[in-house]
Amino acid sequence: MTNTHVTKFMTGTALALALAAAPALAQTSAPVTQAPAAGQAQVPPAATDTIGRTTADAALGLPTQPILSQLEPGQITSSEVIGMEVRNSADESVGSIDDLVIDEQNRVIAGVVSVGGFLGIGAKNVAVNWREFSFDPDERIASVTLTREALEDAPAFRDREELQAKREADTPTAAPMTTDRPAGATPPTTPPVTSE
Repeated sequence: MTNTHVTKFMTGTALALALAAAPALAQTSAPVTQAPAAGQAQVPPAATDTIGRTTADAALGLPTQPILSQLEPGQITSSEVIGMEVRNSADESVGSIDDLVIDEQNRVIAGVVSVGGFLGIGAKNVAVNWREFSFDPDERIASVTLTREALEDAPAFRDREELQAKREADTPTAAPMTTDRPAGATPPTTPPVTSE
């Protein structure tokens, strides 16, 4: 078979498989529900609109509209949070929020706090669970219940770039080839290999 024939055969096979699978993919099945445990109320499945927002979002106080027109009471913007001073329950300044960690479901799950050091030198980043924070936007202060020692003893948070650099540093590389020839000497020639 020529290369063109192979390509046509592979394309035809892929198209046939896709067409054969289409009816199976188009079928929908009823959602599987489990009976509630004894003493638990059954929660009906959340109604979903065309872009995935649910009535549960509204129940949680989350916006249900695709566009927001203003900041509502009790809301704060990320630009207000980034750089905000962090204080502990002893009212000690323990750092500032340098970044936010957002998961694949678009939830803020941690605030990255710059801890320790002096004027940013020697500081380390610690990712603090988002639920640990309470905010006072008027005073530009975030509060946590963690002690200074707990934050200073916590492991440093590694972002994507730091993890990639560590992976690259941990990957063994081939050692450079060395020869025992003096500088400027021509390498020996190797006779060509012939097959019999």
